[in-house]
Amino acid sequence: MQTLKVTVNDDRTKQILISMLKTIDGVQVQENKQVEHRNAENALIELCGIWKGRDASIIDIRKKAWERTVK
Repeated sequence: MQTLKVTVNDDRTKQILISMLKTIDGVQVQENKQVEHRNAENALIELCGIWKGRDASIIDIRKKAWERTVK
């Protein structure tokens, strides 16, 4: 038995592909419910520059955080 991994962009394409594969003799279709986890290193790189162009100091951020009220 051999395994093949296929990546699709949307649910519609996935469902069409699954229905086509199920019609072929000798092909077993198993959906993988596993969620792919982000790499911590890539996640950090994605955050680079999110504060660019914003005029906020650490004092402003702390002040805003401590002013929150519980309802």
